[in-house]
Amino acid sequence: MIQLSKKKIFFITGSRAEFGIFENFLKVLSSQKNINLSLIITGSFLEKGFQNDFQEVMKSKLKIIKKIKLCNKSKDTYEKTSQDISLGIKKFTLFLKKKKPNYVIIPGDRYEMLGPSLAAFFLKIPIIHFYGGETSLGSFDNTIRDQISLMSNYHFVSNKNHFKKVLSLGINSSNIFNVGALGLEKLKDMKLFAKEEIQYIFRDFFSDKTALVTFHPVTNGDTKTEFNNLIKALDKIKKLKVIFTGPNNDPGHQIIIDKINSIIKKNTKKYFYQRHLGRKLYFSFVKNVDFNLGNSSSLLHEVPILRKFSINIGHRQTNRLAGPSVISIRANARLILQTLNVKKYKNISFFNPYFKKNSIQNAVNILKKL
Repeated sequence: MIQLSKKKIFFITGSRAEFGIFENFLKVLSSQKNINLSLIITGSFLEKGFQNDFQEVMKSKLKIIKKIKLCNKSKDTYEKTSQDISLGIKKFTLFLKKKKPNYVIIPGDRYEMLGPSLAAFFLKIPIIHFYGGETSLGSFDNTIRDQISLMSNYHFVSNKNHFKKVLSLGINSSNIFNVGALGLEKLKDMKLFAKEEIQYIFRDFFSDKTALVTFHPVTNGDTKTEFNNLIKALDKIKKLKVIFTGPNNDPGHQIIIDKINSIIKKNTKKYFYQRHLGRKLYFSFVKNVDFNLGNSSSLLHEVPILRKFSINIGHRQTNRLAGPSVISIRANARLILQTLNVKKYKNISFFNPYFKKNSIQNAVNILKKL
């Protein structure tokens, strides 16, 4: 009997949010008989202040073949970003040349993914790219996403509109697969914490109106002004408790963290900060708070699945596809305040343009046939 060799596939991940989206898919993929899946850990997982995020990967028990640390400098600058990319090209080239995988999977649009993408491209290792074709004009992720698509051989997109966008880049339609957003399938069935359980950890949090805020740097805009305007609006609502989650490690993240720390010192009963809640607790907050707001893609992707409306603030997600339950407004304090003061949003549709049934298994079936 002929023993078929397994396809050696490396999945590269550089952030907690990114890994969380793909975790269930990776577990199914790793269980396939003809697939030998390994993870390469890079990016913020290995940076100072973000190390605890790596515990999420460890809990998954997926096989980690390599940790590739990028620039040692911790400065919150664009110079650090270019140094990370440069070092990533060098380190990933050496590692991929030695290990010779059949495929590398590159998720999303983070700048940390440019290093492995360029390395694999010039080593002629086929690249499988997830989520090309999306648009977010307020972030340099928008340009990075298209660059990775142009270097990739196979494209898994989350919507028919994104299929058309990737097709417009000159990609052969037979290499583009509309599978939806993989992170949504299991989320609908996730057993979340009840409000009473959250209250046990965060005492008195639900005694007033509540808001969950996730705000990332606006790398093609003015992070400081946009975030300050959000805080101005929140300050004016007296009976409101706010919990902030941590921003990603894009340039400008320290501005956000410093501002959060500053307002917490002034009002410890209103403002709370939890850099990393973990997926279950994060989505439990999403389900139970009155307002979900900020500029994270989770407001457009995951929040509607939990049948909650979201307020997308500012420039970061400009032109990104969103369902009717996503309220997008400028980062203007008056507009934000008006939006938060609406007593009830009636007749909201929670249609989610990113959701497709059986998305995980469909994506796995396609990969098995490559």
